[in-house]
Amino acid sequence: MKEAPKNCGNATIDYFAAIKFDGRMYIENRDSDSSGLKPGKKVGEIGYRMADDACLGYQMKDGDATLLQAGTPL
Repeated sequence: MKEAPKNCGNATIDYFAAIKFDGRMYIENRDSDSSGLKPGKKVGEIGYRMADDACLGYQMKDGDATLLQAGTPL
């Protein structure tokens, strides 16, 4: 069962598409040619979506994503 969103005050946070996995941050690059990429084996999944309830000052951890839903396979 998912917890209710935290009360973070009146802060508005605008997120860019990013994930953190295996100690590295991956950020969306819309100018990159990804046409040759194909799905491979699952190496993990998103455990926490920051856009749901992260407050200002939250530090991304492995398995976190800014916009992808928790449970999204990597």
